[in-house]
Amino acid sequence: MSTPRLSVKDLHVQFPVRSGHRKQTLRAVDGVSVDLKPGEILGIVGESGCGKSTLARVIAGLTEPAHGSVELDGRPLPPRRTVQEQRAVQMVFQDPGASLNPRLTVGAVLTELLHRHGIVDRARERERAEDLLRRVGLPARAYDARPRQLSGGQRQRVGIARALAVEPRLIVADEAVAALDVSVQAAILNLFADLRVSLALSMVFISHDLSAVQAICDRVAVMYLGKIVEVGSVDELFSAPGHPYTRALLAASPSLEETAAVAPPLTGEPPSPLRVPNGCRFHPRCPLAVEKCHIAEPQWEMQGEHRTACHRAWEVDDVTAAGARQPRGAALNP
Repeated sequence: MSTPRLSVKDLHVQFPVRSGHRKQTLRAVDGVSVDLKPGEILGIVGESGCGKSTLARVIAGLTEPAHGSVELDGRPLPPRRTVQEQRAVQMVFQDPGASLNPRLTVGAVLTELLHRHGIVDRARERERAEDLLRRVGLPARAYDARPRQLSGGQRQRVGIARALAVEPRLIVADEAVAALDVSVQAAILNLFADLRVSLALSMVFISHDLSAVQAICDRVAVMYLGKIVEVGSVDELFSAPGHPYTRALLAASPSLEETAAVAPPLTGEPPSPLRVPNGCRFHPRCPLAVEKCHIAEPQWEMQGEHRTACHRAWEVDDVTAAGARQPRGAALNP
């Protein structure tokens, strides 16, 4: 087997929280382990607050973990990284406008990076910057534009060009299409897919849009309340989800009608990460929960490389088997 491009091992991220005179610990990421193969796009999905963005920031070196490790091509990445280690992992953010300096032209944003990291000679910086713009689908004249003169999709393309400028081995895209119109989303997704092939890039793609995940990802990891509860290939996970939470997420996607018809009903809000339930942390909302789910934390159940942390993995509720349909508005809004 080849060495994983990215390997996250038993990662924990905690934040101190004060409530009145009490000090509490919020466990944003709680024992996450996941691998990413070279040239692969791994999707990470889950409700808001499940820890996806915190995980992304740790991978990119923007947040320090309390415990665990992040490895790139078999070598540990320390919390405080060298310039070379920073170059290796780049991030594309959700809001392209907020991530670009409004005072700088697009050319200045790119050439500053190229100069700082010594990517090309000073005389070739503009040529290289314009090449990056063309690679992400922007005309060379965008070099002299400022962010306010560009559309949202164009600004996101600049953000991608900025990430590519330092020749990374891994890109972390955190909700990179969430703020864009649907037609623009499709163009950015196609761009990511093209870059993966042309540059042999690996990518962690975080999104609440399951249709986008299905379109470009090879595998998907599902997070709930700081933990990964299911990992599998896109085909496996979308056609035969093993965890009831995954089925509920799929049922909430307006474009995945066939899954909505067989998803168990789901009620309530996620528990606070300050008060994580005993046993399976999903059991307060799970229609399949039994006594064991309240007591024991589930271990991984395997079907080939498809794994699910659930005591009743791949089981179907009697109500679901009878063909009951969950009303569209009553499912999850991931």
